[in-house]
Amino acid sequence: MKPPDVNADQSASTFIDNNSTVTFYYRPQDQRARMLFSAVDNRGRENIQCVPLTSLTAVRDRSILQFFRASSRDGTFVCWAKLKFIHYERMVLFYSTFVALKRQDLKETPEELIDNPAEMQEEEHYGGVIRDSRMLHALRLFECPGSGAFRLEARPCRGDREEVPVWTAFLTKYLNKADPIFSLEADNVSVIMSGVKPAPFMFVSEYRLPQTQHGDYVLRFDSRNGEL
Repeated sequence: MKPPDVNADQSASTFIDNNSTVTFYYRPQDQRARMLFSAVDNRGRENIQCVPLTSLTAVRDRSILQFFRASSRDGTFVCWAKLKFIHYERMVLFYSTFVALKRQDLKETPEELIDNPAEMQEEEHYGGVIRDSRMLHALRLFECPGSGAFRLEARPCRGDREEVPVWTAFLTKYLNKADPIFSLEADNVSVIMSGVKPAPFMFVSEYRLPQTQHGDYVLRFDSRNGEL
């Protein structure tokens, strides 16, 4: 659900060419994170803006991620920046990093600025529950209708951080391969994910996806049917 009463500010910074850069800054002691946006105009003047992630929310519009701030005057949302991506995978990684850093911040995110994963406009083909030690994660298979790209993503299964991505793995190039990358173990609840490159991307501090002694990844489902 998009932020209500959006003010589509045409003066918002746009990350489209080599004249702009976007950088995340993270402070470990309180897990505070900021986004710095730097743009050079036609006259060579640099415009720099830096805001805490907890004051922004992200909405996808095809190949563009739009970042909105809440207006202090009337409660509407104002577009702060627009980032255009050529590759779907890079957009996913940027969005996931933004959400994960923001929701691990020790300063609470206002309810109206909590990001909705549905804004990524992906089609869900499968949803199941995997278990890692004492943690339950919701595992989903997504397709991007525009690019036809596929990926797996895990998020917390319960609690107040259900929208936070824990890890994601891109699978598009494996769809038509003769050798499957998934194999079912004898216990009928464990699936081995082999040979995925690049390796799954982690977005939560110190989390590691379980692996075998050979370096393959282990997905242990919570039940034999594996459904959410």
